[in-house]
Amino acid sequence: MAIQIRWSSRYNQWTADMPNQGGCRKREYFGKDKQAAQAKFHRMMADFYATSEEKHREQPAADEVTLAQLSEQFLTWNRANKAHNTWRSYRDGLRYVLERYPDIAISRVTPSDIETIKKDMVSQGFRSRTINKMVAALKRLYNWAVKQKLAEDNPVRDMEHVSDHVNAPQHPRKKHLMLQKARESVMLCHDSPPLGDICEFTLMTGMRIGEVVRITWEDVDLEERFLRLELHKTSRYNARPRTIPLCRRAVEILEKQNMRLSKLRKKTGCKTVFMNDRGQPFKVFALQNRLKRLRKKHPQLIGFSFHKLRHTCATYLAREQVPERVAQAILGHNSSLMTRYYTATASSEMLDAVEKLSQAASSGTH
Repeated sequence: MAIQIRWSSRYNQWTADMPNQGGCRKREYFGKDKQAAQAKFHRMMADFYATSEEKHREQPAADEVTLAQLSEQFLTWNRANKAHNTWRSYRDGLRYVLERYPDIAISRVTPSDIETIKKDMVSQGFRSRTINKMVAALKRLYNWAVKQKLAEDNPVRDMEHVSDHVNAPQHPRKKHLMLQKARESVMLCHDSPPLGDICEFTLMTGMRIGEVVRITWEDVDLEERFLRLELHKTSRYNARPRTIPLCRRAVEILEKQNMRLSKLRKKTGCKTVFMNDRGQPFKVFALQNRLKRLRKKHPQLIGFSFHKLRHTCATYLAREQVPERVAQAILGHNSSLMTRYYTATASSEMLDAVEKLSQAASSGTH
């Protein structure tokens, strides 16, 4: 039975039955705050699985550890020690293997087993990126197991990735939207307030949706028209806070949120700028579910996403000839290469370039 954290109505806090060295379980109490309780729970599980040498010696032999059990330990350790996106990528990649071989011993997994899964995924139309994510997650799983002395060798160490042309779409999807299309999509999102305001704010600032939902009023300076984020995606590489300029329309959106929810904010004490009708901060998955429901009502929103608004912002900053270093600072990229990746080149720009070449060639200028 998997060890899970759960809410105890009797003790009015989060609890879990944690394993100990004697093979028994002891109930631990983590408090009322869910995020803090989950963080403490995953840290304790990671310590149990990975830090104590005595616990390693108590682990069963490799033939007795199943792939599902090893995956649970691996994901628990990653959730406590790695970024959330890394943990999610490994979880999604291992899912396809566990669906086929959940109870197989880790020492009995062979490269031919994984090749069979790869062929089945190709025949089912999975993209090469998804298949390679599965292979990469499995390699990481066995490398971690070898390091923790749970496995003797990595049977998929030399497994090759699938080439990019496998099941590639005939017409690759664009990462950005045309500005008119972005505006139309934002207008449709106003049917589910404040989703429209959040989308428009994302387009005007180029922020990640996870950063938008975490904005507090302490981060906002409406007079100077700036936003300062202490915690952002690249803060683990760059300790400096990220400063984001606010255009006049972005300031209007913030003022609108302040006026609309001022009474509810005083009642609940919520400090985030964007919150739901119950006075609670938005979760990213809740906004994604709203967008999914809107797609059923408005088919024009198919292909529209929050992150495409960020790509659109980057693309139009480049088309307005904003210096690359300025665009990099606005988008919060550590590398200018990532800023170039976000910037798409329009067909009209390429046509203008070859027309200039043609004029130069016909006039004989150098």
